[in-house]
Amino acid sequence: MTHPLVQHAVYLAGDSYPSDAPFERDVQKRFGPLALSWTGQGALIERSGEAQMVRSIDARVAGLEHLLADDVDRTSVVLFGRSSGARTATRFASARPVRAVVCFAYPFRKPNKPAQPNRYRHLASLAAPTLIFQGVDDEYGGVSVAQDYALSQAIALRFVKADHKMQLDADGWSYVERETRAFLTGLA
Repeated sequence: MTHPLVQHAVYLAGDSYPSDAPFERDVQKRFGPLALSWTGQGALIERSGEAQMVRSIDARVAGLEHLLADDVDRTSVVLFGRSSGARTATRFASARPVRAVVCFAYPFRKPNKPAQPNRYRHLASLAAPTLIFQGVDDEYGGVSVAQDYALSQAIALRFVKADHKMQLDADGWSYVERETRAFLTGLA
């Protein structure tokens, strides 16, 4: 690799981890080579000393703070996240500088539950460049999210043919790759 698009990449899985580990492997296969270093959910769990992934968003943000200690230039970090991992990434980025955030299947709402502003309120003022891929049939927020939620100007929203599991076909992955590469290249 002559010049990486990303210095440090961190992937944060959703609450369904480890059953969604194949999605993480797909993301790493496509975007890991663009980074100088890659830290996945398994490594995050191992470093935390826990036996499994902690589900609390606040605890996950604190763990990310510990991982990205002062010896890491946070402005060189791109956070990738799926579902609650995307929530964790954007919450972290709303309070601390990072290079960018790439989200898959952002959980704007729980299906058939009242609104929970703590899931999305911070997105209205998020300053970090953020790319969100949302499934058109995502039960946690489909195509209506563009009208239903206030999103900052730093957020680019892209829709793919998928539900919350983000099981993409070859065309879907090609689109995600193309859009993500363009997004990351635009940061340079």
